[in-house]
Amino acid sequence: MLRAFIAAGGVLLVACGAGPTTAAKPAPSPPPTPVNCSERLSGGGPLQAHLTGLGVSGDKLLVDFDTSTPGYLVLPQASTDFIASPSGLPVHLAGSSGASITLRHVPSGTFAGNRDLKPAGSVIKEARILQDFEGVLTIGIGLSRPACLGAPAPPSVTRFVVGF
Repeated sequence: MLRAFIAAGGVLLVACGAGPTTAAKPAPSPPPTPVNCSERLSGGGPLQAHLTGLGVSGDKLLVDFDTSTPGYLVLPQASTDFIASPSGLPVHLAGSSGASITLRHVPSGTFAGNRDLKPAGSVIKEARILQDFEGVLTIGIGLSRPACLGAPAPPSVTRFVVGF
């Protein structure tokens, strides 16, 4: 009877995975979560809005216009590789993930300010104008980490603010 008890106990130990030579292995780490934020689109805005300022404050990109904010499209992306337009040249921004903001009805060549911002110690590592051609303005943004976009300010104001 003692033998049956020992044999049953041995099966029980094997079935439970316990034993002197068996070590539990930790589960493998899941792969990094890809940037999975949705795009933002606005169809509103004036017929023309001149760009008057481009800046960074903390984790916010600030884009100023002389009238209300024009229509925009904000697209997050998993890398900081962009294409300049209309040249088609590749552009690599600082950071590890990115986003682009395309604004319509912005007269080309009217902005005389800094077109390539590199703030220190921010989520935003670089913001650069990638396109200023035929009324389309595109700003590429290099981020220090994957980040979803905060809600842009309402288009009735002259400052377009996008937080990360």
